[in-house]
Amino acid sequence: SAYAYDNVLYMVAGQLIEAVTGQTWENYVREHVLAPAGMNTSTSDSDRRFATANRAQPHARPGRVRGTGSQQMLDERDELGRAGAPAGGLAISANDMTKWLALQLARGKLPSGERLFSEAAHTQMWKPEVLQPIGALPEPLKLAEPMFQAYALGWGVRDYRGTKIISHGGAVLGFQSVVTLIPSKN
Repeated sequence: SAYAYDNVLYMVAGQLIEAVTGQTWENYVREHVLAPAGMNTSTSDSDRRFATANRAQPHARPGRVRGTGSQQMLDERDELGRAGAPAGGLAISANDMTKWLALQLARGKLPSGERLFSEAAHTQMWKPEVLQPIGALPEPLKLAEPMFQAYALGWGVRDYRGTKIISHGGAVLGFQSVVTLIPSKN
């Protein structure tokens, strides 16, 4: 089977959360994920995000050919819309991102000792589900060529010179992020 990343299913997951819980995706995530994780400066609320002066601004090169031309600030309010929020609508501060990364490396355990998600859920999230082909790298980069590469539940799983790497990256509306974790190095 072929692998293709698709934000639409993250949007569907957000709609499913609303149907099952009766809460909006934004309220559910704030109450059940962000608050328990101590991520107090993160938000999916556009008004709150726009009211924060100290924040990143979306940029792109909107030339005649996409990606060419000079770097320009984009209109922050040109968003995916509310339905698209689960696929990229969180604004997370650097401090809060460190909390999220530490939580991932702690396999769902919060600093208090309580769990945000179970060990079983953590194992399932990082379990390879779809094997991905590995293209040959040129000779000068051959040592970096992975032995395996797969997609788990929202995470890429591969190795770098025999060390397991967990990652996810994406770009939306002038913002880009890449998260890379090396569990064996914490």
